[in-house]
Amino acid sequence: MSIRGDCRSIISIYRIGRAEEIAALNLREYLYSDGVSFIEWIERLPPDEIDEYLEVSLAHDNWSKRQMTFTAHGKQYEEMVKQLRSKHKK
Repeated sequence: MSIRGDCRSIISIYRIGRAEEIAALNLREYLYSDGVSFIEWIERLPPDEIDEYLEVSLAHDNWSKRQMTFTAHGKQYEEMVKQLRSKHKK
């Protein structure tokens, strides 16, 4: 399994506080074009801003390891997570 497309953008919305500021960013132009977009602080977006996405969370497992958690939001990404899980179990 692979995610096809170039990295389109890396977007941090940490300092965005109001809906008008989000609208001014025109995120849909980035999110619904070809390629992959990464959003930091996605929980700050209004719930209806993105239809489907793959959430990737990173956490410290210990000083030298990180734990990645994939959470699917939408059918397309449910299939990706299912494939990742089946490959990881082998």
